[in-house]
Amino acid sequence: MPETTPSDDPQRAARKQFRRLMRKVKAKDQEACTQLVAMFQTEIYRQVRLPLIGLGLQTIIDPMDICQTVFASFFERVVGGPYELREPQQVRQLLLTMAKNKVTDESRRYMAARRSQQKMIPDGEDCLRALPADISTPSSIVGKRELVAEVLKYLTEEERWVVEKRTHGVDWATLAAELGTSPEALRKKIDRAIERVNQQMQW
Repeated sequence: MPETTPSDDPQRAARKQFRRLMRKVKAKDQEACTQLVAMFQTEIYRQVRLPLIGLGLQTIIDPMDICQTVFASFFERVVGGPYELREPQQVRQLLLTMAKNKVTDESRRYMAARRSQQKMIPDGEDCLRALPADISTPSSIVGKRELVAEVLKYLTEEERWVVEKRTHGVDWATLAAELGTSPEALRKKIDRAIERVNQQMQW
């Protein structure tokens, strides 16, 4: 008979312990579920966060929210489905696949919404030209703020100040006077800023 190496027994014991854990998870044992999350959470979080960073979405789509969704779906599948997960690597691979798919779905959903929003902004024009000289109703203010909310992130401090003032109905002449320039020069400056932002926001 082949000799048993000293590491065999601990490995078998670890596998048995993991299988017991999975049986408890399948039986909806809360402590076991918490233990399983602790085993894989850091790795799954990394799997979610790095692609979001690559897409520049890490501050828009919360990686932890996706992780929680992944684990919730995982437990639903394990408890209610035919899965027989007996090894840590099987669980790890399933969680990683689920995380990758969830990131892809959320990113596509956000990008599609972003493209739909961008269609509202005429190409090569200052989106602020759609703003009336005087905005008097709260609904109008909210609608225009939604349109320029993303734009503000890409502007300089002075450009953001001008945009925010415009969303509150301040006319170009008043803003230009405060900045010591002419209304037309200020309008052209913001036009160039918006064109710059449109290029930066292209997917």
